[in-house]
Amino acid sequence: MQKNITGHDKQKRILSAAVKNNKLAHAYLFTGRDGVGKKTLALEFARLVNCENPDYQNFRACAVCVSCVKQTQGLNPDILLVQAEKNSIKREQIAELLNSNSLSSIFNKYKFVIIDEAGKLSREAVPMLLKTIEEPLERRVFILVEANPALLLNTIRSRCQTVKFGPLTLAQVKEFLLAKEEPIEDANIIEYGVRVSDGSVAKALELTGVKALELRAAIFTMLEAYYKNRLLLEVKAVKKNFENVTAVVTDYFSSFIYDVLKVKTGQGLICNVDKEELVKKYAQLLPLENIMTMLSEIDASRSVISRNRILNQDLVLNNILVKGDIRNG
Repeated sequence: MQKNITGHDKQKRILSAAVKNNKLAHAYLFTGRDGVGKKTLALEFARLVNCENPDYQNFRACAVCVSCVKQTQGLNPDILLVQAEKNSIKREQIAELLNSNSLSSIFNKYKFVIIDEAGKLSREAVPMLLKTIEEPLERRVFILVEANPALLLNTIRSRCQTVKFGPLTLAQVKEFLLAKEEPIEDANIIEYGVRVSDGSVAKALELTGVKALELRAAIFTMLEAYYKNRLLLEVKAVKKNFENVTAVVTDYFSSFIYDVLKVKTGQGLICNVDKEELVKKYAQLLPLENIMTMLSEIDASRSVISRNRILNQDLVLNNILVKGDIRNG
């Protein structure tokens, strides 16, 4: 059980006050960028409310009462988590919730239904959920978790109390990475994960995973080879060892060129701290105007590349790299 949720102190205070003042809403919408802990906080809030010895000041359930133990074991029938199946939340999943027994608290204070990525509700599921939310039952709480609230109907959003989540601070992301069960040994990689996270723990974890770092190392080996000998990138040869990396490769490339811009202008913290020397070399090599042109072309090609409408990613990225290189002028 997650005992201490990183960050979001304002949101914790709002939710704790609602319970203590007996003003708990029947439906909430937790919204904000992906990977900042919305679902985690929703689950811990449900645990906290049903805990026999809640610590609202620290937003922490006791972990030892009957409700907490059952939730740790995944056996608490009063805290339900609904998630997409094959990228969709289906009508049948919501239909199960309409069963009177499933919507009534069995042995806890409240029944919580947490719908993760609520924007993935199927067209058939939406009216069923709306009907359920429109007819609130006592001591039943829905929490819809969705990064993009525009994916939900106005009629659903209007019936929910919205709790907005901002990005975590860099210090909070770093605290999370340092607390991992399998710690990252390289301090530079931790710093890299923190700076590229955009305040999202999920993004930091994804980009510091073993496979992600292997791919990143391969990309930087190619960038080093291009700097030294003008050898073109051969991303295609590397990508076969990874899955779904087309957009990620572009992100690595973009992150590097943005770092070059930061060094060139002396503004901002670079993300690739372990590759600082290579960043400085490119900053000396490339004129500012060329760097800006490269970034513009990367942004213009990103959406096309991510949709796989351009099959030869090597050609796209090498074209950008070569056009920016003053040695080829």
